[in-house]
Amino acid sequence: EQLEVAAGSRQRAMRRLVADFPAASHKLYSDGLSPAGLEDLLCSMRVQWATPQVVRALFARYDIDGSQTLTAAELEAMLFKTSEGSRARVTLGRVREALAARGASGNASMVSTIKQFRIFDKDGSKSIDRDEFRRGMDLCLKGTDIWPLSRVDEDALFRTFDRNGDGRVAFEEFARAVRAPLPEGRERIVLRAYDKLCSFSGADGDYGIPLAEIARQYDAAMHPKVKEGKSDAGKVLEAFLAGFDKDHDEIVTLEEFVEYYTWLSWGVPDDGDFRKMVTRSLQLQDVGLRAT
Repeated sequence: EQLEVAAGSRQRAMRRLVADFPAASHKLYSDGLSPAGLEDLLCSMRVQWATPQVVRALFARYDIDGSQTLTAAELEAMLFKTSEGSRARVTLGRVREALAARGASGNASMVSTIKQFRIFDKDGSKSIDRDEFRRGMDLCLKGTDIWPLSRVDEDALFRTFDRNGDGRVAFEEFARAVRAPLPEGRERIVLRAYDKLCSFSGADGDYGIPLAEIARQYDAAMHPKVKEGKSDAGKVLEAFLAGFDKDHDEIVTLEEFVEYYTWLSWGVPDDGDFRKMVTRSLQLQDVGLRAT
């Protein structure tokens, strides 16, 4: 919950909150807090529920710009409510948290919503109007504990992403803001996997990897649905490759590779499980990317 404070007093309220914790306070106001720094601050405050998993979710909610550094301004904006801009940031954080809590199904909900937004986009502008945005958010959040969003929260979100005031929102930009970027540790795993695939195939990483080379390396038998007999390897491979090659040019660039695993990462809360997913599916566990 946000605390109501008078206009102009948010910074003072924030400083009072952390005044008894000088080490964490100094870090917050100088370089900002990492996820570990936020955990240290909460532990020093004797917050009983500050488990690593909860702290990561909280950090993702508060790290509005996705920089992996939590600044005093971001923390102030999330804790103390004074404006509609603050309401939009809080609502975006709640949406992100609600979908992340659903794991893989949350990721699927957002992907389905983007597909629905594309259907709404009759003129190919990659943007939607207010009513289409509202219908898409209902589709995305149905079944979560924050559904339905209030009209005030929806309008605050819409106005925040209506950059030029023309009454339309670029839906993929909105989706990326909800999703948030890859955490640094997971990004390193994905970048190293890309480098390994380039090395195996002899591809130029600046140009991209031929889709056929990724197909050759991918082990569909490792997919849970194949193991459980719910799908066959051919269908899983087809879906896997479709997730990479959005422009259908048969080349997977570094940007496309990272984008694909950023979406998948959203539905995998444990870092170890994420590493295993990348390394085992691409058969990289014996070449320096071990699924420990």
